[in-house]
Amino acid sequence: MIPLGELRHAVFFDDSDVAKQLNRALAADVEDALGRVLARGEAELSWDLELTALADKTLFPKTDSWYTGANIAGKFRHFAVYLGGPAYFHRIAEIAEDGYEGFVFEARPPSTSE
Repeated sequence: MIPLGELRHAVFFDDSDVAKQLNRALAADVEDALGRVLARGEAELSWDLELTALADKTLFPKTDSWYTGANIAGKFRHFAVYLGGPAYFHRIAEIAEDGYEGFVFEARPPSTSE
């Protein structure tokens, strides 16, 4: 965990665990020439609702700050930071255990340089 200056009220976690989870998920697919991973619309919406539910328990969404996009004129106001702390890594593990439901794995287009 790394506390950062202006964000001293927040705790940031080393994202190497995220990378490890993704590496495990993608390791077998590399041989199959995996091109990209996309989130399905319903998965994005579900994640957004989870973020919003956590944020609504705080005052963050009610503030005029860069957390909500208030620093950019005309930007949609939305709080998009996961406030579940270490639960974030548990959620990643759950998603992995469920076979990455909500994600689309696309093959890499064939190379034309061969």
